[in-house]
Amino acid sequence: MRTPISHLTAGFITLFGLALVSGPSASAPVRPNIEKASDLASLDGAFYVQVFPVFPAGSANLSFLRLGNTNNAAAVFHVTAIGAQTGEFYGEGDITVPGHASLQYDAGALIALLGALPFASPDTGYSFYLNSEGPNTFFQNVIYSGGNGFFEDTTICASGGNIQGDKNVNNVHTSKLAGNQYPSTVYIHNLLYVDAEFRATVRDAATGTVLGTVASIPVKANSTVTLPFSFFESRVTVPNNVVHANIDFKPTAAYAAILDPTGAPPNPDPEDIGAIFGNTVYSAPFNAFLNLSNKCRINR
Repeated sequence: MRTPISHLTAGFITLFGLALVSGPSASAPVRPNIEKASDLASLDGAFYVQVFPVFPAGSANLSFLRLGNTNNAAAVFHVTAIGAQTGEFYGEGDITVPGHASLQYDAGALIALLGALPFASPDTGYSFYLNSEGPNTFFQNVIYSGGNGFFEDTTICASGGNIQGDKNVNNVHTSKLAGNQYPSTVYIHNLLYVDAEFRATVRDAATGTVLGTVASIPVKANSTVTLPFSFFESRVTVPNNVVHANIDFKPTAAYAAILDPTGAPPNPDPEDIGAIFGNTVYSAPFNAFLNLSNKCRINR
């Protein structure tokens, strides 16, 4: 049996101005058959996604792992810590992510949650192997430098695993984060030759709780709409403790009828809604925009 991660209460820990969300965890069932019980250091990577490079606690650039779940129900992520240089097994455990939530852990906190062993020479850090039975799950890997305030999306996906541009935009910075020094902007590009109209559901990224809905966001054919998060905050009440938000976009009923005129009633959430969605962050210390849109699906 695996050693389960102790049950945690969802909450916030602020580290270097970025929110670290500690989510609830679940005890784990027996080891899946896809792993070799006789050789814990050898995993069949075809059944996992891999997170690398991971910069450990104490590095100039610290890695933060985001585990996202766009399902209505909670999803369990199995996380295995592997030596970056040797591939040796250091520890494993399960983390439960609520529906429509995206939990963030810095590398040091995640290792502590897993109860993983400290890495030993020649290893200088970890990689993480992830899997989940839940569909519509993803991860992001971002870095943050406490020395100068720089951060970036360093997510690397396996071929066919990239879901950048997806209609679920995660970990959008609210004005409550770091004195609004890193405000987010959401982009919608309508690639179709007809005008589009979307509704947006804004959620607390830590819990998946709905904060409110923007009923109509029109986007002209072949055009891009730029929406600072202040646009959503002017229409939805965001509590002071919510520093990351997730935004789900769906077509309005009228636009869904255009996308799928055969439905009776029209499908309110077709898989392809004819648009690309992005998330950038403006870094006031660097006077620069950073792309935080990239993410990798868990199940390919």
